Amino acid sequence: MIRNVVPIEKLSGVKLIPPYGMPDARAELLEIDGILLGISNKWSVPVFLDLGHAINPHMLIVGITGSGKTNLMLHIIMRLVAADEAKVVIFDMTGEYERFRDVSASLEMKASLEYLPFHNLDEKRKVESARKGLGKIISEMRRQSSVKKRLRKFIALDEAWKLVSGPELKVILREGRKYGVGVIISSQLITDLEREYIGNISTLFILRTHSMESLQRMAADYSLSEYDISAIKELAVGESMLIKNPRSTQRTVTRLSRPDIAKLPNAIYITNGGKMNVRLNRRKLLDAIESRFGKEKTSGLISEITSSDTIELAHILTVLLSSGFDRFSILEFIRELGIGNADAADAFSYAICR
Repeated sequence: MIRNVVPIEKLSGVKLIPPYGMPDARAELLEIDGILLGISNKWSVPVFLDLGHAINPHMLIVGITGSGKTNLMLHIIMRLVAADEAKVVIFDMTGEYERFRDVSASLEMKASLEYLPFHNLDEKRKVESARKGLGKIISEMRRQSSVKKRLRKFIALDEAWKLVSGPELKVILREGRKYGVGVIISSQLITDLEREYIGNISTLFILRTHSMESLQRMAADYSLSEYDISAIKELAVGESMLIKNPRSTQRTVTRLSRPDIAKLPNAIYITNGGKMNVRLNRRKLLDAIESRFGKEKTSGLISEITSSDTIELAHILTVLLSSGFDRFSILEFIRELGIGNADAADAFSYAICR
């Protein structure tokens, strides 16, 4: 199966030639620009979402608990950030997106990501705060003097059913496209949202569900076949049925395999047994290692840093020590990374004892 066929930083400019030998697969490649959503289960071809050509930028993810909604939401968020499609504002109602707290605070990601934590509040304050946050975005939208063609902002919102009692979500779904604002909504059942909401969403991800009420509504609203409904009930964790432009004559229904979570570009964390978590620019770290210690002796370490999100400080020290570099040079290098003496000494002790 094809995975990560395109480097993440090149997603916005990718062009794929449709496989003319497989005419049925061409329907799955109607859009060949934009963000990579996953791989078609039937043809194993990459499926993209070109937000510039979508009827509107809004997306809905539905599925039972444990079906893979959070994984898919994370994948879409990171693809949007990596492709620089728009700034993503995360409304964290559950605590499942807390990993973005430190990332969004960094200078490197501040323009691309905003994290709003509501999960530690009681239910009433959680809803009030989230509605206030949506209201602020509406005010910002309406202060614009002209319509923006390019998407400027995406709101990632889990447990959207908690906010349907207020008008804010409805307003953004109706008016957001004009102002370059999109919403990614995640909810357990499609019946959590009224048809008035659903009617303004052009991209729908259906993960496994067994609710007959939801299945009947999806079959009626999107003209899904008995085969499609049966497939939805049997989807594996992370698999989804993708419906693009559901009310259009160019509507497509595609079964997607579970996507790998995309990685935030140029970010890596150096940890020290859970006592420390230093975020660094991946490219700068690689350049620093190569310039100080040389590429030849550190090729294995460089390969690990290229492919990982995190790496233990003690492991870095072990590799450098075993390569014959002196402790003074290594310590000086560690200090340049912004790591304190106490953490460096602790990691050195562990590395030497290995």
